[in-house]
Amino acid sequence: MADIPYKRLGIPTEHQDKVKPEAPAKIKLAVAKGLLPIPPRALVPMAFVLLGDKNAKVADAARRTLIEMPVSNMTGALSLKTHPKVLEFLAEFRREEASLMEVVYRNREANDRTCILIAETATGDLLDIVIRNQERLLITPEVYLALKRNEKTPQNELDRIAAFLRMNRMLPEEPEEGAAAPAAPKKAAAKPPAPARKALSAEQEEERKQRLLQAEIEAALMGLPSPATNPEVREKLDMFDLNDLEPVDEAESAEAAGLGGFVFDFSETGFSFDLTDTSTDGTVLDDEAKLNIVQKLNEMNIGNKIKLAYKGNAEVRKILIRDRNKMVACAVLKSGRMSDGELLAAAGNRNLEGEVIRELCRSKEAMRKYPVKVALVNNPKTPVSIAVGLVNVLQKRDLHALARNKNVAGAVNTMAVRKVRSQRNQGG
Repeated sequence: MADIPYKRLGIPTEHQDKVKPEAPAKIKLAVAKGLLPIPPRALVPMAFVLLGDKNAKVADAARRTLIEMPVSNMTGALSLKTHPKVLEFLAEFRREEASLMEVVYRNREANDRTCILIAETATGDLLDIVIRNQERLLITPEVYLALKRNEKTPQNELDRIAAFLRMNRMLPEEPEEGAAAPAAPKKAAAKPPAPARKALSAEQEEERKQRLLQAEIEAALMGLPSPATNPEVREKLDMFDLNDLEPVDEAESAEAAGLGGFVFDFSETGFSFDLTDTSTDGTVLDDEAKLNIVQKLNEMNIGNKIKLAYKGNAEVRKILIRDRNKMVACAVLKSGRMSDGELLAAAGNRNLEGEVIRELCRSKEAMRKYPVKVALVNNPKTPVSIAVGLVNVLQKRDLHALARNKNVAGAVNTMAVRKVRSQRNQGG
């Protein structure tokens, strides 16, 4: 198995040892079945890791946990930090659950295959979400082709999407006539047959007897029937490894786990290191490095710029927030990666598009910062309805400065002047 990116998957440090390849089978099986007190947000990526376990029963239990977890628990476990392959797994095996697919499709970490799978079979409100999500259509234009294969998609909507993508030079090429249609994704298999057990050595047989005895004692202490004759009790005490699970190779494990067309790995489509390396944030790049970044960005289409707006470093964000396409610029603000200094600079930038400023005003995180509010109320690009509301939160010094600022909207300046006079009349 490839190196497991535990941190990227969102597995807490204290739980990582439980899913490592060398962890005891009984512990991995208990995790895979959800028997340990682990919250869903940690359990989901842990179960995903165990899909690739060499032990077929562990892999199958992990698959069932991910497929059978209640929608409310699963949606609560997903976030913008969820690994794209986890989302792809859900799109492969739980596409019939529309409310879950809505959350998956809206997650900007969803990869291309995830969105295509959902678009192919979406109906009702979910189909409407797919159709209306212009940002995703630019990131993954192949969604349009998937919608064409979906018989529920209205023709007028297909025409509108085609016009939108054509306008942005992102309309994907139609498959050649006579070419084989894409194979339908495989459904999750029924519970796979248990792998054949190898003959046990005398030492292994003795160990097995000891485990059975330990399980019998545990059952008696719990007031339960004998696990030898009661399958439900055996299930409860499975952490004793009563079935003497034998490891199989990874290919057998994936097949036994019923993964179908889903490829289990941790791969992510990325950009060159100089565009995503955050270790350079706060440092001054030389002219050559800046020019190299600008050239790379100029060669990108809109979809890749939007992707990079969510993943790029500070230098990339500084360029993309000024992009002529407002969807690219707004994606920078929605990324949640901007520092306080970047937010303040954006709030006071009079050269940004009005829609970008509006997006900044919609950010709860940004609007909790007083310096950002001061910069916005002094920025003529800030919508008057928002700027007027911000006048009321200004401290005395900033209010006086705004009253002298003739570059803001008249309504904003007038309100600031009135408040200053009111404070003077009250002796403030």
